[in-house]
Amino acid sequence: MLLEANPDRKIHTLSEIETKNGRQRNVLRADNSALTVAFEDPVLQSEGLKSDTLADAITFFGLSECDTHYVLCSCLNGQTMTAGAAASKVRGLASEGFPLIATCVIVGALMAFPVMVALR
Repeated sequence: MLLEANPDRKIHTLSEIETKNGRQRNVLRADNSALTVAFEDPVLQSEGLKSDTLADAITFFGLSECDTHYVLCSCLNGQTMTAGAAASKVRGLASEGFPLIATCVIVGALMAFPVMVALR
């Protein structure tokens, strides 16, 4: 895996994916992110990876919004993380499937709870 080639490399996360509307989310990117690492690979480019934007990564890798939030978002990972940590999360996606969906539902509910309380 590309991220494991330099596991101590500091990479940037994507800023608060969940707060972006569709258009903002489609063009969302960050310099030196996990998506940048992928896009730097000439093999992935030749296979059709068009850019290091979130929309292109979702399309190319077949990711769900929950997957991208778990691996790439600043709210779960801080502003930076190591490439090795990102690789570990990607490997977890490949092996877990259903538990990740449950985790996303739980995290989403926890994030929405303060908003619901404030709106009362």
